[in-house]
Amino acid sequence: MSESLPQEWHSWVEENLGRNPLCGDRLLLSLLDRGFSPPAALEVLGDPQIALDSGQSSIRTAEICVLVASYRDPDCAPTLLDLFTQARHPERIRVAVLSQEEKDDQLSLPPELKGRRRQITIRRRKASASKGACWARHHCQQLLQQEPFALQIDSHMRFEPAWDLLLLATWLHCRDPRALLTCYPAGHTPGGSRETGVFFGMAAKEFNQEGILLFTGRPRYQPGEAPKQPSPGAFISANFLFGPAACMREVPYDPSLYFFGEEISMAVRLWTHGFNIYHPNRAILYHDWKRQGRATHFSDHTGWPAIDRMAKARVRSLLGVPARNGDPDAHDLGAFGLGQRRSLSDYELWSGIRFAEQTIAPSAIEGQFPAPVHQSYNPQARVMIEAADVMVIDDFLPAEQYSELRDFLICSDYKHINTTGKISRAWHLQDRFPLRSEKSWILSARERQKDKPDWEVPTGEPIDGFMRAVDAFQGERVRSIGQRGITWDNFSATSWIYPPGTGLAMHTDGSNVYAGAYVYFLNETWRSHWGGLLIVMDPAVNDHVDQQTSNEDGKQWYRRRWLHENQLEQLMLAGGGLGRVVFPKANRIVFLGNTVLHMVTRINEEAGDCVRLSLAGFFNIPKG
Repeated sequence: MSESLPQEWHSWVEENLGRNPLCGDRLLLSLLDRGFSPPAALEVLGDPQIALDSGQSSIRTAEICVLVASYRDPDCAPTLLDLFTQARHPERIRVAVLSQEEKDDQLSLPPELKGRRRQITIRRRKASASKGACWARHHCQQLLQQEPFALQIDSHMRFEPAWDLLLLATWLHCRDPRALLTCYPAGHTPGGSRETGVFFGMAAKEFNQEGILLFTGRPRYQPGEAPKQPSPGAFISANFLFGPAACMREVPYDPSLYFFGEEISMAVRLWTHGFNIYHPNRAILYHDWKRQGRATHFSDHTGWPAIDRMAKARVRSLLGVPARNGDPDAHDLGAFGLGQRRSLSDYELWSGIRFAEQTIAPSAIEGQFPAPVHQSYNPQARVMIEAADVMVIDDFLPAEQYSELRDFLICSDYKHINTTGKISRAWHLQDRFPLRSEKSWILSARERQKDKPDWEVPTGEPIDGFMRAVDAFQGERVRSIGQRGITWDNFSATSWIYPPGTGLAMHTDGSNVYAGAYVYFLNETWRSHWGGLLIVMDPAVNDHVDQQTSNEDGKQWYRRRWLHENQLEQLMLAGGGLGRVVFPKANRIVFLGNTVLHMVTRINEEAGDCVRLSLAGFFNIPKG
């Protein structure tokens, strides 16, 4: 990376900042993309206003809390000294230390840090009472305050100059608000040499005899060999983990773990909670990998094997590794289980690691992983209508994800409805024969551990990202449909094509079966006179019809509807007869309550080959 900025780039920055003083974040990323180092880029940018996910307004003022779990380590004080000495902005660093110590090796700050005492919190615990590394990291996390960023390290580290700016700029370079930076750092010797400029990725090594996945530092990068951007990863290093402090609040360390299995369990938990792992594209920290000269929990505590056995059983239970003799029948993981944003199956499919089978894909051995699957909605999605019964959102998916999904659905197989077997009364006779995808997909609130069918997410197809986005948006914004795992236990997705002459008559989706529904439009071109408009009746109409039919035999009402034998239109007129029209705009999604009357107007012949393409699905109420 270039450590200085040529004069022509100075002029380019000044010109852009002159046009838009708030574009500092975009300019920084442009300079990083071109191979300039973060210090060089920030030198010419000054202190631009940068929109961090944490809400901070400047990269130079974003505070970092450094978490250090130390066990009787004489190198802890030198580590803290180097941390502050090498920081470009030490005033915005706060350090939280969990010091496990005895009287003869208490942590004492060096005189050079006297002026930083208010920035250092030390929580002392007797080493004899310690329960291991994960127990210590858990209690260290409790010392977090309101800092937007957190860095977890060991107590025997050294730092590159301006490491704080390097971390923040590298994190921004990921272009991902839920990015985590991590790797096995190159080595240093206290008071001696360091592998300056060397850094590593992380790769799978092997499953040990106890079913715990081990890692190694691979690829190894020498100075001058840096990738242009941070690299996607699947594993985390416990001695170097940086990102939004929210990751440690949302995914706290499990104090019941000991040491072995710590990193793979945290990697999968963080990933299933929606955080994405990256390896930095330059050296930032250094670690003392030798244990000479410092005590260890293993050497001090003769009872550690028993704790370790129970901890490994807990890791196996978390990851679906077959139990060993002596493992408890069940583990109550509580707050230390997997997340619900992505599943364990998602992680296995993406990373190439199979925990139950204990197999590793060649790509994982080499430390090569695909870019994170951003299975969520577009952060720039726009809410056009938000009411108790209906919600309309435009630009729901990022453009690239939308295109991939559309191509996938166009190439899927379809069949006409009601052309074989018993007819479905969900369709009126005049609806004729729309086309539905051969396969309907399901996302379950509770992951199926065994015998998962190929139509249940994750499938490895673009439909996964769409359904994850629906899941995430519904959970955060569409409260009328309720909560996953409580109000609904799964939802579906079916692709629909409406050729000319087809439509969908007025109906509700059934409050006794579904918690709600959605429809998502993917037709690139559409004109209002072609038909295919979604009509959604007003709440007054829905309420009137619901009240008037509450005493009806629901099954008989449903069975008569397909022949218009239930006087629905008269009831709607009596309720006011008013509704809203929703245009089938590409990349628009509509969420509907379970008592909302709605229909699709018939497609006219003028539409020709421009078919109305959509995905629709239902949030299914739990049975029993």
